[in-house]
Formats: sequence, structure tokens, C-alpha cells
Amino acid sequence: MSVHWVLRGQLRRLAKVRPPGLHVNAQRTLDAKGVFTSIADGRERNGIRMPEWRGVLSDKQIWEATAYVLSISQPSNGVN
Repeated sequence: MSVHWVLRGQLRRLAKVRPPGLHVNAQRTLDAKGVFTSIADGRERNGIRMPEWRGVLSDKQIWEATAYVLSISQPSNGVN
């Protein structure tokens, strides 16, 4: 299994984790630098640990993963 698919699965799981009190309809804005840092250096939220990917992925690959995260965080407009 490629690193890309492992990372993609972890990002999808983290995207489903909502802090207590955050409603499904709540909007939040992600910034590219913060997402890049989370992917590169790892993070922990609500007991779920995402490992750091710096040294495993190139900066270019981390930016591609960042772009993916930002693309799935946009509200759906119902158009496929």
C-alpha cells in the first residue's frame, strides 16, 4: 500500500473527528500553512494521533496532500 493511500485514510478519519460542542453545520476555515504543518509534523486530537510525514513525503507531496484536505473541507454545493 502506498504512503499516499495511508495518509489519505488518516486524513479522512481526522476530518470526521469533531471537538465536543462543534455542530455538524459549523463552518471553520482551514489555512494552508496550518494544514501543511499538521501533515508534516503530525498532530494529536481527541486521542487520535496522526504521525509526522516529514522525511517520508517530499514537501511537494505534503503540499499535494494539503491541497486535497483543503478541497474536501469546502462546503458541498450539490454539484458533482
